[in-house]
Amino acid sequence: MKDQKDHPSYIPELHDEKNILGKWACLFIERPRIMLLLIILIMYLGWLSFSQMAKEINPEIRLPYINITTTYTGASPEEIETLVTDELESKISEIEGIKSLKSVSALGYSSIDLSFDVGADMEKMKNEVKDKISEAKSNLPDDADDSYVSEMETGNKYVLILNLTGIDDYVELKNSADRIKDEIKKIKDVSDVEVYGGLEREIKVIVDPHKLAAYNMKIDEIGNALKTSNTTIPGGNIYLDNKKYNVRTIGKFNCVEDMENVVVSYMGSGPLYIKDIGLVIDGYKEIESDARMSVGIGTDHPTVKKSVTIVVKRKKGSDAVKIGQEVRSILKDGKGSIYPKNMETHITMDLAEMIERNLGDVFDNAKSGLFLVIIVLYIFIGLSESLVVSVVIPLALLASTIVLKNLGASINNMVLFSMILAVGMLVDNGIVVMENIDRLKMKGVSPKDAAKAATNQVAPAILSATLTTLAAFLPMAITPGLYGYWLKWIPITVISALASSFFIATTVTPALSSIFLKEHIKKDRKNKPIIDMAIKVISIISVFVLSMLAFKDKQEGIINMNTLAWTFAIIFTGAISYKLIRGKENPLDNPFIKRYGNILHSIIISKRKKFLVLGVVLVLLVGSIMLPISGILKITVFGDMDAEEFNVNIKTPVGSELENTSNIASQIEKKLFDYPEMESFTTRITSPENARIEVKLVEKEKRKRTSMEIADDCRKRIKGIPGAEITVGEFKEGIDFGNKDIEIMIYGKNFDTLKAISGDFTQMLKDIDGTFDAGHNFENGLNEIQIIINKEKAALLGLDNRSISMGIRNAVHGLKATTFKIDQDEIDVMIRTTKEKLKHKEDFNNIYFYGMNNQPIPFSYVATVKEEEGCSTIFHHSEKRYAKVGANVKNQEEKMAIQEKFMKKINEYNIPRGYSIGFDREQEEVNDYFVNMGKNMLMAMILVYLVLSIQFNSLSQPFVILFSVPLAVIGVFIGLTLVGSYVGLTSLIGMVSLVGIAVNDAIVLVDYINYLRKNGYEMNEAIKETAMTRFIPVMSTTITTVGGILPLTLKNEFYAPMGYAIIFGLSFATILTLVIVPILYSLVESLKEYFKNRKLRKKIINV
Repeated sequence: MKDQKDHPSYIPELHDEKNILGKWACLFIERPRIMLLLIILIMYLGWLSFSQMAKEINPEIRLPYINITTTYTGASPEEIETLVTDELESKISEIEGIKSLKSVSALGYSSIDLSFDVGADMEKMKNEVKDKISEAKSNLPDDADDSYVSEMETGNKYVLILNLTGIDDYVELKNSADRIKDEIKKIKDVSDVEVYGGLEREIKVIVDPHKLAAYNMKIDEIGNALKTSNTTIPGGNIYLDNKKYNVRTIGKFNCVEDMENVVVSYMGSGPLYIKDIGLVIDGYKEIESDARMSVGIGTDHPTVKKSVTIVVKRKKGSDAVKIGQEVRSILKDGKGSIYPKNMETHITMDLAEMIERNLGDVFDNAKSGLFLVIIVLYIFIGLSESLVVSVVIPLALLASTIVLKNLGASINNMVLFSMILAVGMLVDNGIVVMENIDRLKMKGVSPKDAAKAATNQVAPAILSATLTTLAAFLPMAITPGLYGYWLKWIPITVISALASSFFIATTVTPALSSIFLKEHIKKDRKNKPIIDMAIKVISIISVFVLSMLAFKDKQEGIINMNTLAWTFAIIFTGAISYKLIRGKENPLDNPFIKRYGNILHSIIISKRKKFLVLGVVLVLLVGSIMLPISGILKITVFGDMDAEEFNVNIKTPVGSELENTSNIASQIEKKLFDYPEMESFTTRITSPENARIEVKLVEKEKRKRTSMEIADDCRKRIKGIPGAEITVGEFKEGIDFGNKDIEIMIYGKNFDTLKAISGDFTQMLKDIDGTFDAGHNFENGLNEIQIIINKEKAALLGLDNRSISMGIRNAVHGLKATTFKIDQDEIDVMIRTTKEKLKHKEDFNNIYFYGMNNQPIPFSYVATVKEEEGCSTIFHHSEKRYAKVGANVKNQEEKMAIQEKFMKKINEYNIPRGYSIGFDREQEEVNDYFVNMGKNMLMAMILVYLVLSIQFNSLSQPFVILFSVPLAVIGVFIGLTLVGSYVGLTSLIGMVSLVGIAVNDAIVLVDYINYLRKNGYEMNEAIKETAMTRFIPVMSTTITTVGGILPLTLKNEFYAPMGYAIIFGLSFATILTLVIVPILYSLVESLKEYFKNRKLRKKIINV
């Protein structure tokens, strides 16, 4: 074979036997019409799939829950725990597949929450729960109500928040909100619509308790009289005078006055009307929620305005953007019909708008990545070649969209980032094929034959490279747990895109090359210097413009003051200028590549130099690994996110009135007006004890401070407001468990001991710098009015506990008698014995009960009132009592360090015997994910090794290739440290990805070294020739991968750690691979040759 090397006219690639991939490529090269039809089909189906996919910010993940609520009226929390909760938990815990079992035992009820893994068969789980409740029913108290089982999901976030203002009639505001709510609920993808604020009309029938006693009547009799009088009963059809009639008995109330004239009973010879024993008042229900919004922000007189708030939520997997459009259409078309023309509608929080803006940013970054890829390809392989190779990008992405649509994916930031990540890798296969075609064309081979031979030669190598990358991403796609499920779309998208790119690179790229590169070597511009110069100038200007476009800010034009854009524009323009003016036709004639080849050759022929270089790399590896171990490189789950919103949560003491909570919210609102970064806010008082203020900030580009800084400043300003627990919540990436950043569970039996330990642990967290909102889940119970019944007296008078309890309930809450319909609105008719609810303890003496012979009996005769502090709620986790202590952290990158300090303090704490600590589901899920990613990295390396072993038919050469992985680790840790990033969930994905990405360059090198040696090259010559020949494709594939994800990495905080991990890891791995892999190859093959010769010598000696 050696003599073939000495004959330049002999091109071995043309004589290679066609493999199956080579035959596949030839099919499309010979039949270009099939290729064109294939392109059209991919474009059509891809665009159709994209338009049908739901749009959202991140993949939606909702934790499936089942709730079991059991009411046992009057029972204390301890009684509820012992008699109800414990009995149900002992049976329900036997069900397999429960991820978490929590319960709350409170005054009068038990609530048990069961959580399951995403994807669990909830119908089956629900039936199993009902079966277990049936088994436990015989052990529950006889007078406890039947357990109610319901299915729910967490993470069901709003699509938009709508506020109605503009008129002072709060009843009309509420009625209009209800009508709008009914229209919005007709949208098929809407799961729920909530309304807060406004006044709701109510008809109150206030009866005089003394008159009731005088006439010997019950409240129930008045309720029955109202109910039976408010009916319209059909009488059927009848023929009268040869004409058919429909007969109806009209009894419905037409006005409030009709109720006053309802006959309750007859006293003597005359009727007793409701107006004789009470009053009928057209009023309003007691206010249980309220809402208002900011107006006049940016003016000299900002204020708040009463409003009614409508919160719209969506179904799982629905398109938030589409829902937003339909809601806007309802508001536009409904003005003047659904709600008055003078009423104003304000959309204060719009997830659909945020999704469209975020997706637009990601698309802009994707476009920037594409521009960078085209520029790099142009610099390395030429304009025509770069355009042909770039065709792979849209086709592969559209093909992968078809796959993703059928897998149930949505269009979200995670999927789009994965596509951007894949953009640079998509062209890797095409670059290798194109570079090989170009190399053969320079030797005089026709474009068509070059396309066939080049694809046939490198297709097995790029198949191996693609499979190794897929092997690295595959374990991540099947990672268990919630975070594995949430992040699975990153590997699935990349796998789909890369598989598509391999298909395109072995079909479309060769076929297009044979068509459009026909004139490549035939064009001669030596006789046309003006045209030649014009083309060069146009090329240089084009590269400059594309560079500026790739890094331009949204607010600026092509020529902007962005330093990054100018830096890259100068670099790329300089590179293309050098290529066009002083570049060599043959890359091997490039002085830099020649110099690299000579240096590499001097190293591989010297054993001392080889071990010296390996020693330096080993020191770098150990040093980089020490960065996270020493704490210089931070480890956390997610970093801080500069969002466009934050919220203020207000929790007043148990039993507080709504007015008190509203006043505290007003104090906070006044302080919010001081923030110039604020665009608007909405206040929702959801219950007498809870309120939430949603603050919307202006866009990031329009403010100097981050949302974290603003929220922290707000936290300091409202710290001194008394009367409530006030916390400032910030937007967090990841799965929303509704927990604090650091939380710990304390398990034990004694209630007071748990409370004491919780207080001590809370103080520990407060003493650690960097924490805020430290607290626990213990609080004083609601003050109770206990009714002590004299059972002997009650029994003598024909009364029992139930009849007395119902009488008190009717007096406290009122009795709903019927519903009054007017103008399509339904108004409740409530009967009470006082105009307002009971205000004083003495008001209980106005209550009457009815015993034997319907005789009225005063409250004071059979019962007394006793005031007590109520018991706190009792919490269970996994059937054990627990207390939860937690705090938030100011800097997410310090979270792990703070948690370590907290755990150190806990270990020094003398925990009583019988008490233990544990973690909630969120921490368990995070810990599991970190462990699983370590397993994924090991599994990826095993899969890659198996693929390489088959490809190279060798057990030693795959180890040479896999050494690229630790080279990448050096770059990851050093790079993340340099840019001030951290090791988190997304950066771990980047590291595992590098197992497949980083080895691709080594595969190309080893494959070509083997090819040359097979064709007669001596090993060291083959290594040098390969290093020089493959230098450009290796560098270009790396730069395109880096360039593809660089814009999004610089602009997106969430994906930055992953982007930096891949950029620095791949860059370091590529540079070191060009030196280390040839050195290791030389050492391994020399060692194999040594043992082979040694074995041969032994055979000769034996003979």
